[in-house]
Amino acid sequence: MKVQRYLPQLFVTFVCATFASCQSADDKTESKYELDPKDFIVMEVEIAEILKPIDMTLNENYLCLLHEEESEGEQIFVFNADNLNFLYKFAKRGPGPQETLALDFMKDLRGDSIDLIDQANYKKLTYVLTPDSARLVETKYLDLPHLGPLQESHWVNDSIMIFNTAHGDILTYNDNTNYIVDRINISELVEGIPKESANKYGAFNFSLDNKDIIVGLRFFNDIFKFKLDDQFKFIRENRLSVSSDNINMDELYDNYGYYSYINAGGNYVLAQYYGYKMKALQPFPINLNGSNLKYDLILLDNNLKPLAIYPLNTDILRAFLDPYKRRIYYWDAFKDFEQLKYIEF
Repeated sequence: MKVQRYLPQLFVTFVCATFASCQSADDKTESKYELDPKDFIVMEVEIAEILKPIDMTLNENYLCLLHEEESEGEQIFVFNADNLNFLYKFAKRGPGPQETLALDFMKDLRGDSIDLIDQANYKKLTYVLTPDSARLVETKYLDLPHLGPLQESHWVNDSIMIFNTAHGDILTYNDNTNYIVDRINISELVEGIPKESANKYGAFNFSLDNKDIIVGLRFFNDIFKFKLDDQFKFIRENRLSVSSDNINMDELYDNYGYYSYINAGGNYVLAQYYGYKMKALQPFPINLNGSNLKYDLILLDNNLKPLAIYPLNTDILRAFLDPYKRRIYYWDAFKDFEQLKYIEF
């Protein structure tokens, strides 16, 4: 009897949830860049190795995938950048001197050198990649206060690193002399975000092209650029201004998401644009159809002039710019990793 009594309410709840889910999936706001979608062909390369990729870095010779290893196996899979043939894997997960527990890597290779960072203790392992193996050439620790996990890390040159933290800071760091060169918070760069909410609503992703720092905001429909001076300090002359009038400060996921990731290099910028409300990212049962991870990929030049837009019909985590071969790489987030996809531009 109790079940029968509540069936109408359950049915109404189910219908409302379904309606809300459908609304969320269809309700999209477009990027500020007015471009007609460009016709494009998706190329696919079969991958025989068993791995779950979560990040990528590359140069003219090698393409490296970071594998989400949960046991004690290798975490970096190395491929030939020309033909995408698998070469080898390395970097075991563990507590040993040449192992890492919370692996991330610098997003740029220095020549054929790749730098791995253990987020658990800021240990940095530098390897030289060869066609047959990765050779360890240096182990050191970054001399940093506790900043939490570094979010994105790039090389400005052979000695200067730049990275951001979960607290909205961007830092430059001299790896040769082991000191922080400069530090800036996103609230110093963007006016209009309430300071008490800067950590949440000032969320951003950034990338680097020479001394140009390109920033994409997650809760505002804006990409902007600022620079480093010759001492690798932040030039603070120009500030972006945004309006928080339409931001729901009480419900984070009721706001639209805009620029999730930025990739820059070779005078190109790749912006990964969302456009749906953040709640559409949530999995089942919040969204009955599961997470919506369908992004538009917007290609711009270094002056942030839009060149092309590629609306993907594939759920992805993130896309990666290859300025050497003029490609954009990605893979299906919800399928076993059996194909690496790319678009040529």
